[in-house]
Amino acid sequence: MHIKPDFLFYFDFIHIYEKNINCFAFIGSRRNVPYGKIARGGISRKNRKGPFKENPLVAVQVYREGDLYKVGIYSDLLRRCPPYATFNAKADSKKIDFETNGWTAFKGTITEKGIEGFGVYNEGNEKKTVPMTLKKVNRKSPTLGKRAPKGAVVLFNGKSLEHWKSTKGGEITWKLMDDGSVMAHGPKNQWGYEITTKDKFKNFKLHVEFMIPDERNKPLGQGRGNSGVFLGMFEVQVLDSFGAQGVWNDCGALYKYLPPQVNASLPPEKWQTYDIEYHAPVLKDGKIVEYPRITVIHNGIKIHGDVEIKEQTANGSAYRSLAGLTDAPVAITLQNHLNPVRYRNIWIQELEK
Repeated sequence: MHIKPDFLFYFDFIHIYEKNINCFAFIGSRRNVPYGKIARGGISRKNRKGPFKENPLVAVQVYREGDLYKVGIYSDLLRRCPPYATFNAKADSKKIDFETNGWTAFKGTITEKGIEGFGVYNEGNEKKTVPMTLKKVNRKSPTLGKRAPKGAVVLFNGKSLEHWKSTKGGEITWKLMDDGSVMAHGPKNQWGYEITTKDKFKNFKLHVEFMIPDERNKPLGQGRGNSGVFLGMFEVQVLDSFGAQGVWNDCGALYKYLPPQVNASLPPEKWQTYDIEYHAPVLKDGKIVEYPRITVIHNGIKIHGDVEIKEQTANGSAYRSLAGLTDAPVAITLQNHLNPVRYRNIWIQELEK
């Protein structure tokens, strides 16, 4: 059936990331997208890679803020870009409606296989419908559960924090969980109380798995699932950024320095991965000859590729100076930001250079 030109989008299949659709993502097809600028914004099928290789050219993410679902239409999930359009959605465990300005654009029934429903479009002054099937697909990191290679140091094996110490001194306040993870926690909800490695490392590959808590009743932003992986003075941000634009303080950002090339975040309560490669700076006579370099792969997607870091990742320009930077080994620190973020399966492999 031909889709009328004022119909916003048509979907071939859907990503649902939570069993009761608290958060999920649609991946739509260009087949019947009338707005050419949306269809042209995607990438060609032959250039699609990794877990997104089957992605069509229009992506729609739906995420939760309190009792309201938000819908954003993007050119492609492989590129960091603002949404072309946004909607509100009403949903429960069985049904979902997309709405804009009081007009319902889509109504569907949620099943185990996805969503069965119909789109609504205008033909003159008359509203008509067209059947739509949205098939369910799951996405997870290809390096989830990856074992430490020979010679690597397992920093956290799910049982012991023997390789870690508190940044405040004294006993570690973080909680070992029954599922083999460790959860960020400070006494009486106090800031700080991070954990940092007892040993330090110079050039290395680091594998970290983390889970963002379900804090959907808070606005999307810095208050949801906030933590960070620090390599000395440089932070790779950890945050609930599913549905966000992927700016310089979102998940995967080199905090306040460089945004991720793409927002590769999964929804809350899904285990995610960072695979990080870090190379220390080179100094001569106290001056920087080569800046530190970092590569970050988030859930199997490269979001930073061997980039130079020329500023400290810090909140505020007054704190971004690299004064005091040396080529000495650095500790790995996990941040406590008053959000119960969990970590597991952390290991590090030292490199010659």
